[in-house]
Amino acid sequence: MFVSLSRKNIKRLLAVTLLITSLLGVTTDAAMALPASVKVSLFAAHPEITVVNVDGAFEIGPNGPSSKGHTEISLSKGSLYLKSGKGKAARRVGGRLVIRPLSAAPLLLQPNGLAARHYRGSIVVTASGGKLKLVNEVDTKSYITSVVGSESAPEFPLEALKAQAVLASSVLARHRPGLKLNDSTEVQAYLGSDYERPLAKQAVGSVFGQILTTASGTTPAVFYHSTCAGGTSDEREIFSGKVLNDSARQPVSSCRTATRVKCSYCQTSPFFKPHVVQFSAAELRKKVGYVPIAVEVKDPQGRPLSITVAKENFGTSSSSSSSSSSSSSSKTSISGYDLWLKLGQGLGWGAVPGMRYSFESKDDPSGQIVTFTSTGAGHGAGLCQWGAAGMARAGKSYREILHYYFPVANLNSK
Repeated sequence: MFVSLSRKNIKRLLAVTLLITSLLGVTTDAAMALPASVKVSLFAAHPEITVVNVDGAFEIGPNGPSSKGHTEISLSKGSLYLKSGKGKAARRVGGRLVIRPLSAAPLLLQPNGLAARHYRGSIVVTASGGKLKLVNEVDTKSYITSVVGSESAPEFPLEALKAQAVLASSVLARHRPGLKLNDSTEVQAYLGSDYERPLAKQAVGSVFGQILTTASGTTPAVFYHSTCAGGTSDEREIFSGKVLNDSARQPVSSCRTATRVKCSYCQTSPFFKPHVVQFSAAELRKKVGYVPIAVEVKDPQGRPLSITVAKENFGTSSSSSSSSSSSSSSKTSISGYDLWLKLGQGLGWGAVPGMRYSFESKDDPSGQIVTFTSTGAGHGAGLCQWGAAGMARAGKSYREILHYYFPVANLNSK
């Protein structure tokens, strides 16, 4: 999930954790059995899809043909159109199609302007708001295997992949039955069967059904990210923008496993060293809507929790016969996490990859320049993926890895 690096704002989870055991054991009563299959909205980060090409052996319903070749599905005036074979005219087929594979081989999907991906299971195509919506219904084991491959670097060791598989299952176990997921890091990355690498399959096969739980048997909210670059943060502080005192930090809720952990295992990550980038204040106003002024509060790991910013306010002037746009900036406070999201959405997620960031402003002949310095990648809460890989290379098991980053959680199997 990572971040996870999906991307829309994830739900803020502000509850505090339950006082539970610090021992990580395996029991036999899982908080919630995993579903047999899941539904995932595809290409969530690319909502402007109007055409999708499908290749493979499949049948299309309702009232659609079987196909063993290339088929194009397009959208026009709120209806779906189907075109199979060269030289054939597209025909109108209504507002919903179900594409079911005729073999175990995955289907290839290529939306307009995007790289092709392969998916197992069925694909539901609907017309919604002038765009195509694609939903993949896939068996849970294939989904988790793809997530592990999508969220991990190819060189990650087996035990790190096992830990990732448990977390992917834990995220899934918290979702209500029938709730639709999406494939971005807003939930967790799911890039199809191309990411079902052999080691990922082996990892998932060995731990399938295991999830993290609290002592009371509930499934906690678990987070993970690429690189903490020295230590993780309490997710309650990161997502709320507030420092919790020692009393508030006590784990007293059944849905949390929040904690801070020092980490020296992620030094081989490409994001470990400081990353420096500069932007003009004008570009920040245009693409982000905010120009940072000062950090108000940091957490003990140096991640900004609250920041004073100049917010760009856009209004309409009616001083002349024709309306004209005018703008002014005013100071306000924004959480460090929200500003980080806006920086990623406006400037690209590689601009300020880690939540442990700082900034410095100075005047330049061309205008105000803001320099950002960041370490790590992702929000910094929960498991550090590169740290997990480092622990695995040091001989730690997936149980030890999970216990290190989630010391107040239990490992359960169904």
